[in-house]
Amino acid sequence: MKDFVNRIASAIRKVINRPNDHDKLPLLSYTPKNDVSLEPYANDLYYAFSAADASTKKIALNIAFFGSSGTGKSSVIETYEKKCGGKKFLHIFLGRYDSPAEREVDRETVMEGLILNQLIHQIKPTDIPETRFRIRRDKNPNDIVNTVVMAVTLVFAVIHIIKFTAWQNYVKSLSIIPIQKLLGVTAANEAPLFSGIIAVLLTGVFIYKLLKYSHYQDSIKRVSVQGNEIELSSDAEDSYFDKYFNEVCYLFEKTDADVIVFENIGEHFPIQTLQRLKNINTQVNRRRQNRPLRFLYLLPADMIDREEKGKLFDFDFPVRKPNTSEWISKYEKLSSLFVSGEQNFLQDIAALIDDMRILIATTNDFFRYKKDLSQGYYNKLFTMMAYKNFFPKDYQLLCNKSGFLYCLFSKRSELLQAKIDELDKTIESLEQLIQAAKSEPMRSYEELEWVYAKRIEQLPPSQINAEEIKNLSEEKERRYKNIENQSVLKFKALKSEVRETRKTKEQLTSCCSVVEMFDHFEINDVFHRIQDGISRDSDVSISVQAHYDLLKYFIQNGLIDETYIEYIFC
Repeated sequence: MKDFVNRIASAIRKVINRPNDHDKLPLLSYTPKNDVSLEPYANDLYYAFSAADASTKKIALNIAFFGSSGTGKSSVIETYEKKCGGKKFLHIFLGRYDSPAEREVDRETVMEGLILNQLIHQIKPTDIPETRFRIRRDKNPNDIVNTVVMAVTLVFAVIHIIKFTAWQNYVKSLSIIPIQKLLGVTAANEAPLFSGIIAVLLTGVFIYKLLKYSHYQDSIKRVSVQGNEIELSSDAEDSYFDKYFNEVCYLFEKTDADVIVFENIGEHFPIQTLQRLKNINTQVNRRRQNRPLRFLYLLPADMIDREEKGKLFDFDFPVRKPNTSEWISKYEKLSSLFVSGEQNFLQDIAALIDDMRILIATTNDFFRYKKDLSQGYYNKLFTMMAYKNFFPKDYQLLCNKSGFLYCLFSKRSELLQAKIDELDKTIESLEQLIQAAKSEPMRSYEELEWVYAKRIEQLPPSQINAEEIKNLSEEKERRYKNIENQSVLKFKALKSEVRETRKTKEQLTSCCSVVEMFDHFEINDVFHRIQDGISRDSDVSISVQAHYDLLKYFIQNGLIDETYIEYIFC
């Protein structure tokens, strides 16, 4: 009975401790979707993949989709591929994020190598027997055994022919009759004929294998023209497409695809490689007249100017930025966590994030960490996760008490004091103007002009020079200003400006947060001061400068403030 009760209790504990489906995090993936709306691109897709040009009757073979990072270029083509059904797509991913400082020729070599590598791995080896580009595969053990058996058989056949007389005598000298009878067949006078046939056949097999291997492995280094040898592709910096143009065309021709999609092309992708791909496409389609091969490039929006587009592509169209506000409002698992007023915050912040990958990463991070905070911090947590994904380097620096955002908060007192010092100087300057206006004995411009004209007339000839005239002119201008400030309106304006400046100073002295400080600062000026005042990674600086608007929204709305330590996760 006791054992029975223990088993029941154990089963109940398992049920209680079993993960609830409601507790699972509603995380999202970055993979392209295949169910996006194609309505905005219906005409473009039809023209790109189906229709021929009305005037030339030619179809578009080199097509480009342009769009910023995260706009959903891959999702558009994945959805079209799923819906069209009649075309076969082959995808080549070029996600190598290189440095702009890398040599152009190095980028060309690497990118063209990536293209060839992925292309070869997506074609059956039996479909490209003529290529010298090979994929490393495990050897079939049966092939190895067969080769060894044939080699041994060939050796024995040759020895049998050469040493046949000695073999005959050896077989005749055997004292064990059954063995002598068994080997008697090989000692017959006709036996060398069969050994010769076997040796010839096996020799032919080995010669065929050797020639086949040599043909696939060796590249053509030289050709002979009228007795003179010319070395081909001798330039060490020639690209793969230039060195092996015929070979590359052969590979593309043998692909069982209607469209080859080149994805994840970065802004530093070499234009020369795009030019070579267009030449390859032209050559391949001369051979594939009944089944055209299209090249589709998914490119950054600002990678190529209008003039180059016309040279490189037959057709192109832009992929629109996703409506992130609409997406986030439809994502019920997220919007349901925020009260009605904060749902507007979600839509506002989503509108500033036009990269769906960053928005998805932000949402995933929010769900990972929300359980550690109360609902009152949800908006700040979501904002901090957005900052983490927009500025990953500065976020890590913030965790280590350095970087742009850390300095923005830690240097608040220094910035305030600098601003207060500026206001003190402004007040001092205004008070000097007021005092100068009070002390000015002249009351009209005409009177002042007459006084200075007399002073110049009374100068000794030895003192009349350009410098003295300039000094008198500057002094007269200052006194002109004093007379101007004596007017009732101007005098009141100066005093009012002093009062307002003192009031601003008092407000700055009582500032307790960065948000309050920004009521009296030009925010761009603050950002530039922070950038100039810290030693920083240049990448962090460039990244933050590129998204000042987003950072302004975060700071001015108090979504990231001095309490960030309560909702940052390092």
